[in-house]
Amino acid sequence: MTTPSESQARLVALVEAWGADPKAWPEAERTQAALAGLADPGPSLRTALAEARTLDESLAAIPAMDPPEGLAERVLAEAPAARRPAARWLASALEALFPDGRLWPAGAALASLAIGLVIGWQLDGPSGTLETDDDVIYAALGLQALETGMTGQIR
Repeated sequence: MTTPSESQARLVALVEAWGADPKAWPEAERTQAALAGLADPGPSLRTALAEARTLDESLAAIPAMDPPEGLAERVLAEAPAARRPAARWLASALEALFPDGRLWPAGAALASLAIGLVIGWQLDGPSGTLETDDDVIYAALGLQALETGMTGQIR
């Protein structure tokens, strides 16, 4: 439960933010407790209410201004043109893939992948020591190649 000083501080904050008229406050703030606090204000709330009423009266005295002729047309003329539908789906796909809008991390990853593929393709070929599939199988099993006439033993 809030203490009276806390509720008075809250009322001062409401008055400073929204003005002296409780009808201008957010609906959630217009509670019975708040309205009861206005009926018995403390010194800080009285000062805030007086300042807010003065400001409210000053603002109410200012006449409402109509926008200049053609303002809406000028704003709409300077607005960017709508995108084409084909570009819109591409832009939304790029936004989904790269939410922060930076494409360089993807470009760097693609470049490193391409370099790795090129180097791997260039190095692919016989190593010179094991030239046939049979030699690879025999080496994997720990046996010597049949061409030498020697066979290894499996332990």
